Amino acid sequence: MDGHNGPNPYGHLPLIDQDPARPAVQDGSSNDYWDHVDYIVNKANSLGLYVGFLPTWGRTGTTR
Repeated sequence: MDGHNGPNPYGHLPLIDQDPARPAVQDGSSNDYWDHVDYIVNKANSLGLYVGFLPTWGRTGTTR
């Protein structure tokens, strides 16, 4: 539940230094958090499902 600091099951974080302007992307497939997001959306699409995203609007506190 701590998507800013806790990695996904593959050990990938979504952002560099928790900065939404700096997504943590790497070349190649299956190399980063966003590749897994793409996989999930594509899989849902192949099953005729729709995915709704709930963005993180912000967080309390001033520390990262």
